[in-house]
Amino acid sequence: IPIETQAPCTAAADPVTPTRSDTTQAASPLRWLAAQTQYPKVLLWDRDRDEWIAGAGAAATYSPDRPMTLAAVERELAGLAAATPADGPGWVGGVRFSSNREPGRAWARFGTAWWIRPQSWWLRRDGQERWGTAPEGEDRCAPSSSAKPAPASAGGFRGESADAYLQRVRDALAALEDRALDKIVLARCVHRPGTIDPVVTLQQMAEKEPGGT
Repeated sequence: IPIETQAPCTAAADPVTPTRSDTTQAASPLRWLAAQTQYPKVLLWDRDRDEWIAGAGAAATYSPDRPMTLAAVERELAGLAAATPADGPGWVGGVRFSSNREPGRAWARFGTAWWIRPQSWWLRRDGQERWGTAPEGEDRCAPSSSAKPAPASAGGFRGESADAYLQRVRDALAALEDRALDKIVLARCVHRPGTIDPVVTLQQMAEKEPGGT
């Protein structure tokens, strides 16, 4: 779960190191994240392997301000990782599919790549759990929810219709069957009135799709 924000906080709460009680009572990294007051929040969770990295707050972030090739991004990340404490969570993030091109307006805020070294973190790897807090950090505020949503349709949603999206799915399947393409990634952008809590939304998705990653 990446949650970014535009403006720095004027006052930030001190980071709180997770404890065995915190993580045991949370039962899942999503519940732990929901209880945190630091931002941004990030989660990498492989439920098949029962491994995760959950983080709140930013000890450091990496987001290039120019288009770069994937190889160039990997070199810079390797340099950052080499200077990162070995007992910490490391870096968590991602790179756009076309990192050497300028992003479209919808993705401009994420830049070429966006990676974070969490300030407070809880991870499970190879059957072992660890948690901690980095001494340094970048103050961030919670994402703003003051923006007014655009007028919605009668059904409460606006954006691409379900029928239009399903037709794109059919076209994509036909292209795959004809071997015109090897891989297709489709997305549907839909806006709804009000705001969405990503942590709560993902928790509900995780409960409804126990086999999902």
